[in-house]
Amino acid sequence: MEGGGIENGIENILEDSKGNLWLNDISCSVFKVQPPGEVSNLNGYKEIFNLSQLMNGKRLKMFKYLGEVYFYSERNIFQLNEKTLKVVPAELFSKIFSDTSHSIIHIYPIETKCCGALQKIEGKWF
Repeated sequence: MEGGGIENGIENILEDSKGNLWLNDISCSVFKVQPPGEVSNLNGYKEIFNLSQLMNGKRLKMFKYLGEVYFYSERNIFQLNEKTLKVVPAELFSKIFSDTSHSIIHIYPIETKCCGALQKIEGKWF
C-alpha cells in the first residue's frame, strides 16, 4: 500500500455510508484508505491516515452499525468527527457501555439491525 503502515494481515474491511474504506489489521490498528482508480491494481491503495495514531497508538477494532463505522477499544466506543478529524465517544452507545469496569472483547453486527457485544465481567464471558 502506498504511504501505508499496514504491515500485518488485514482482519476486517468496512465501507461507511460516505464510501470511505476502513481496514483493521491484526495488530488492532485502523486505517482509512483510498482505493485505486483501477480496481485491478491492488497495489494502488493509498493510506489516508492511521486512526490508531490519532489516538496515541490505542489498539482498536471496528464494526458497522446502520451504515456507519464505529471503532472500539476495551473500554469505549468511538466515531470519527470528519470535520475536525478527532475521535470522539459515540453517543449512540454511551449509555449501554457507561460502566467502564467491564472490558469490551468483541462487538459484532446482527442481521436484525442491532449489535451484540462480548464482554468479560468479573472473569466471566457475557
